[in-house]
Parts: sequence; structure tokens; C-alpha cells
Amino acid sequence: MPMSIYTELADYIDQIYENPYRIPHDESRPFVKIFRRLLSEEDVKAAMKLDDHGITAVEFASKTGFSQVKAEKILDRLVKKGISFATYKKDVTFYQLAPFCSGILDFLLKDGLDAEIAQYIQDYVDEINEFINRPERKKTAVRSVPINVSVSAVPYHASFNEVLSYIEKGSIYSVSDCLCRSAKEKLGRGCGHTIKDICIQIGPYAEFYIRTGRGRPISRQEVIEVLKKSEAEGLFHEIVKPQNNESSYFVCSCCTCCCIAARTVIPGVVSRIESTSIYIAQVDADKCTGCCGCIDSCPVSAIDMETSRIAINPSRCIGCGICTFFCTSQAVSIIKKG
Repeated sequence: MPMSIYTELADYIDQIYENPYRIPHDESRPFVKIFRRLLSEEDVKAAMKLDDHGITAVEFASKTGFSQVKAEKILDRLVKKGISFATYKKDVTFYQLAPFCSGILDFLLKDGLDAEIAQYIQDYVDEINEFINRPERKKTAVRSVPINVSVSAVPYHASFNEVLSYIEKGSIYSVSDCLCRSAKEKLGRGCGHTIKDICIQIGPYAEFYIRTGRGRPISRQEVIEVLKKSEAEGLFHEIVKPQNNESSYFVCSCCTCCCIAARTVIPGVVSRIESTSIYIAQVDADKCTGCCGCIDSCPVSAIDMETSRIAINPSRCIGCGICTFFCTSQAVSIIKKG
């Protein structure tokens, strides 16, 4: 069977943006199905004229032969459908092709998410899990962010650092619903954790979310309040640096029930996934009262009770710091490894 234009678009995006989970695309792959569902052939051909460098509607019209009016109409449609990301400088809009993640997948939340698309997202997660747990695969680096602790950046597509320091870097913020939990709820498998107004965007991505109605503007203080609320709920923070914008950041408040990043880590946390966090939890036995708050709250089941003492499993601990929030005696802390 000849390759469809939708498969060509999926392959083209993988050529533009580095994808550590790259699996050859065919008609059965989730993103190809998403493209076929959401995009016309004209949309696909137009999207393949974009790359990771922003261009104006005038430049796009020149590149495609469209009139400027038609170019603007198509580009705005690609933005609405989540295939294009836009930045704004003065009165000029610059359009570029969005990466799969963080990008197209996240942008589906506004208008594209229904039960069918939610199932494709689930299929994508299953596909990644199958891929990274293949015996021949090398371990994949994953890093979470402990609150009030600074960690160094991870190369490639995800950059992590102390949550609050990234907030200080920003000048514009938005908050949106959680794509991961929304998708699970569409499938009738919601977990009960907060969906509304829980994911934070910082920088140009925040402006994009605000202008396209995917999120609403919030203040720096409101960002901190959202983070505190998520901690109280037992959620842990992941900072994601989009591949296509050097000054944007997502701050996700993740659960192991629904969140894509967590669900691609947890099933293989003791096999093909290696936590590269330089932090780990430790327990002060003299302070520990055996309340078990840390055991119940740990998202990766890294804490257990052994002969009346709390024990941390270093091969599972990802250094997220959730346990410190739920310890009633302040016996648990996060320290640097080694």
C-alpha cells in the first residue's frame, strides 16, 4: 500500500523534531489516525510547507503560491487544529510546525478532544510503553522535579529545573485543563484528580494558549497557588521544555493514573526506565512516627515499612518530593544522591 499523505506528515514531523520514541509510521499508528480524523488533504500539504522556524503569512503565501488571504485562513485553521504553533511579535504572527509532544498532543485539548481522539492518545501511550520496554532498548532517562530543589537540565526535548526558579524567569503565564486526565475521562476512566485549571504554561507558549483560548492568563502568585493545590492533592511536578521554543515551559502536575509522562515511566520503572534525578528521599528514623503518609502518597511505590521502619527503595525513587508533603512528622526529606 502506498504511503498516505497523513503518514508522510507524521514522518515529516519526526524529521523536523528529534523523537526518542520514534516508531515508523503507517496507517495503524495513532498520530496518523488523528491527522486523518482532523485534517483535510489541503491542511496536510500546507502543514508540510512549515518547519521549526517561524514564518509570516506573507512568507507562507510566497512559498505556496496562495493569496495572502487564503494563506492566513489556512494558517489560522492549522493553529486552531493544533498542528501549527504561533508566536507573536508586535503586530506580526509567526507560524511554525508543532512537534508531537509538547505540541500537537497538548493542543488537542481545545477543540479536538473527544472519545475517539482520547482512545488514539491511549493507543499512543501503549505504543510508547511497548517500545521502551523492548529488551534491546537502552534505558531511557526520565527526570521529575522536587519542590524547592534545583536540578540540572536534561538534554534533548525536556529541560527540568527548580519549579519556582522557572516561574521567576517568566513574565507571562497561563493555566489550562489537564489533557491527560481529560482524555481518560472521555474514555470513562477518570481518576478523580483535578482536571480544570491545573497545567501551567510559561513564556511564548502561555501567550499562544491565551490567544487561542486553550488557557487563561494568570499571575505569578496564582501559579504558585496552583502548584500548592496540586501538591496537596498528591500530584508531582514535571517541567517540560518544548522542542520548538527556547523560552517556553510547561509545568505539569502529574498523577500516575492518567498522565502520559508518568504512565510511560511507571510500568517499566524497574526495567527499561532509569530515573536520572540527582535527588532521593531519605527518612530520619528518630523523627518517624510511622504515620505511613509517605507510603500512601508515593507515586512510584518506592517506600515501604520494614520491621517497623520506613525504607526507601533507591531503584524506584524518582526524587519528586511528594512524600515530604504528606509526612506528618517532617521525617522525610529530599537530598542529593551520593
